[in-house]
Amino acid sequence: MKNFFVFLFIFLAHFFVFSLELKIGYVDEPLPPFAMGTGTTQPNPPGIYIDIINQVAKDLGISVIYKRQPVKRVQLSIEEGLFDAYFSLSYKPERLKLGQYPMKNGTIDGSRRIGAVSYFLYKLEDSPLEWDGKTIKNVDKEIGANLGFSVAEDLRKMGYQVSETKTTGSNLKKLQLGVISAFAGQDVDTDALIKTGKYGKIVKIQIPLSTKHYFIIFSNQFMKDNSAIAEKFWDRLGQIRDKKIEEMSPLYLEEQE
Repeated sequence: MKNFFVFLFIFLAHFFVFSLELKIGYVDEPLPPFAMGTGTTQPNPPGIYIDIINQVAKDLGISVIYKRQPVKRVQLSIEEGLFDAYFSLSYKPERLKLGQYPMKNGTIDGSRRIGAVSYFLYKLEDSPLEWDGKTIKNVDKEIGANLGFSVAEDLRKMGYQVSETKTTGSNLKKLQLGVISAFAGQDVDTDALIKTGKYGKIVKIQIPLSTKHYFIIFSNQFMKDNSAIAEKFWDRLGQIRDKKIEEMSPLYLEEQE
């Protein structure tokens, strides 16, 4: 009889985990190759981050429903528990009100990130603006950044005026028109857009502003009852991430050409 109840417990626990449905939110702007397309729909291929999440969910027997919203709305949705999870965010202590990150011994666990991206400064070719890794010199206007991206607050803490705009393309247009002195952008999508030749003579300062790890966070409401599932999810993500990125990257390079 004891063995029967042990078996029943294991079966029910297995059934609970493997019947779980995750509602995951992310922004409605593209970040190629990590998240593709715009608006509420999800294109095919959807982006490397979605590929990684789908693989983790498959491995754990979890189903996933995705919802795309503007950045401020999706952050409010995760804070209110309307979504179970949200990707992708860099770590800031004040963002713990939105949800919980993978932690180890009380600190953020970078080994269980979903990815990493570097920020660089972009300027017009004839601009005197300089960045030596410590100080931005010859800044006569605001520096552009994407709305809600953490680099905006980083620049403000360094003492610079920042203008936030919704998309990378919009920021590059502002730079092209001389509205901003420089754009602090993620290299992945900014480099790809510049290569299209649509934005004039914009150059990249080769010293990175910063390199940030990005994470999938789980809502505080979800973590109250499902922290063990979240931990399994983060663990598996860390195990497969690099291999999955290597496997899927060629597909997205073809997609961008």
